Amino acid sequence: MHKPYQLAADLDAKLGDPTDPGQLFSYETCAGLDARDEFPAAICEQLDNLGLSAYYVPPQYGGALQNFEDLFQLLRTVARRDLTVAVAHGTAYVDAVPTWIAASPTLASRLGAELVRGRLAERRFQTSAADSSAPKSIGLPVAVASPAGYLLTGTTPAAPRTRGPLTGLLARTGDELAELSMFLVETGSAQLDPPARLHGIRGTDHGSLTWYGTEADLIGTEGSGVELAMKSRQLTWILDAAVSLGGIDQVLRLALGRVIEDTVYDLRLVDLPQIRRRLTEAYADLLAAEAVSMVATRSVQLSPDELSVIGPATTVFLRERADDLIQLAADLTTEEGRVGKALRDHQTAGAVTGATRALRGLAGQLPLLARSYGQPAPLAAAAALSTDLPDLRPDQLQLLARSGSSLMNGLPAAVAELEMLANAGVVSHQLADSAEVLRSVADDLHCRLTDALDPPVALELARRYSLCFAAAACIQVWLRNYGEHSKDDLWTGAVWLEACLVRLLSLLRVPPAGLAETVQIAYGRLMPTMVQQLRSGQLLSLFPYPVPEESRA
Repeated sequence: MHKPYQLAADLDAKLGDPTDPGQLFSYETCAGLDARDEFPAAICEQLDNLGLSAYYVPPQYGGALQNFEDLFQLLRTVARRDLTVAVAHGTAYVDAVPTWIAASPTLASRLGAELVRGRLAERRFQTSAADSSAPKSIGLPVAVASPAGYLLTGTTPAAPRTRGPLTGLLARTGDELAELSMFLVETGSAQLDPPARLHGIRGTDHGSLTWYGTEADLIGTEGSGVELAMKSRQLTWILDAAVSLGGIDQVLRLALGRVIEDTVYDLRLVDLPQIRRRLTEAYADLLAAEAVSMVATRSVQLSPDELSVIGPATTVFLRERADDLIQLAADLTTEEGRVGKALRDHQTAGAVTGATRALRGLAGQLPLLARSYGQPAPLAAAAALSTDLPDLRPDQLQLLARSGSSLMNGLPAAVAELEMLANAGVVSHQLADSAEVLRSVADDLHCRLTDALDPPVALELARRYSLCFAAAACIQVWLRNYGEHSKDDLWTGAVWLEACLVRLLSLLRVPPAGLAETVQIAYGRLMPTMVQQLRSGQLLSLFPYPVPEESRA
């Protein structure tokens, strides 16, 4: 089993069966916490004890974050049980990223030691300020230099706050935008001012934090705060995608289980053509999301200079697929419990973490992507599981992907490779035809990107780009790994890839020629694997493993 999936399987097994109310991290426990708007402190402590917080820390600072695939799959596993817990615990990593990118080794080691010790669940904010007469800045705190360092005064905007001992945040060191700087500050010295009750992720510490002359350490240099925040977001966008994929995992499994069991007039719901097709489309969505996530997480270390495109493209694709699939599960199951909670949590998490920024960030780079399209591209190393991952080099992070996307630039060569495999009888000619249609769609799209000046048009083109990006990722993941899975029904003959391309072309509203026949063949080949994974108690996945709720004696 691929190592990140083994780590996830081990964590899942240690957490126990989530359908068992006797387990701490159970669906029932999370539903109760949600009803009471209560922070999941005991569950976070359990995750700390199992070592999850160590994966928030790079190895040079004492942690276990050797690669981002590990962290992605672990957080996906947590989100598969409960999105609120994933946000509540994962925010500690989000707040630590600026430190890993730009802080001094001494400062980074200090934060790393605290996180590895598992201090997340211990944190308690002050309920009243030491000096309530102290002035509050509007929008961002103010940091003033002093002989001892910097003193932080003011209030942060409302957002999910970490339970970690230290947090990175922006503060003003002057009156201009160029005078925003990033600081590391103790959270325990702040006052939490919670806002009104949220629609979802109700148990998170969502609220503004106020400091009153608190000592703070500068991360990087004065005036570099905005650039550092933008580079940090490139990494945290990918973890947003982990939360979305975990949400898909939970609700799709629940919906499949209900639909397969239910009957109408002695006819199984799953045998109704319309429902059968929609469920197979949902499974194809999940597999495509998994392929995109794999490329994105491995690109963090292999192509950090492209993350300004890879991060938002991945987040946009997974978030929109998750929103649709969670809503589908709600429609199919009339579920008011777990699916309803997942729907609320996912929508709210996207709103409070600024998910729309990802789409805008991608739209803002469209002309640059158009100019670079068609340039020679190296093999998609990030798609090959056999490729060793180097250490992350934060100095290679760029605000813009000046060479575009090597994944998209390599699409024509990948389509040609599929054509050769079709001629050799390895894959179907229907698959090769679908890939050729995709290449034409991508060519046309890039011709339109240079004119993407009107904001609504640019946003729509960015969405289409994320779908083309997802399709290119699927092709590369299959091409670079099918030889290692030659005995797997899902991989042999590119069963999953054929269905994913049909689905993505449908979402692009440019179906391949002979759509009806192509869809029937592709989905017909995929459906048995989905049912087999469900009934054998495995994760619905390109790389399945037994899940604990199906492994009870």
